Amino acid sequence: MKVAEFLESSGWSKAQLARHLGVTPAAVSQWDDIPSGYKVHISEEEKRSPPPPVKRVDPKEVTDLELLEVIRTRGSISDWDICQERGWRVWEFNQMISDLLKKYPVGDDFWGES
Repeated sequence: MKVAEFLESSGWSKAQLARHLGVTPAAVSQWDDIPSGYKVHISEEEKRSPPPPVKRVDPKEVTDLELLEVIRTRGSISDWDICQERGWRVWEFNQMISDLLKKYPVGDDFWGES
């Protein structure tokens, strides 16, 4: 199926289609046809209500404790997925981690060794 045909018939934007497929909008904008691995099976009801946009959480409003909880999930999901979930860019997330480490530095005596 052609991307342009699907967007026209559904009324979705490329960003909404990308959210539905779990890819970046840049990837969708490079497609002429929707790849076979991403065949879109969408009911008429879903076409009328596209996936909602991600509510962006301002990085400046995240407390240190909330950020620490997010950082602890890094082993189970990727940074990209964490950022997609919260509307951040990966570089913003990395900057938040860097700022947290500057605020609470981890020195040689972190493990209590002397």
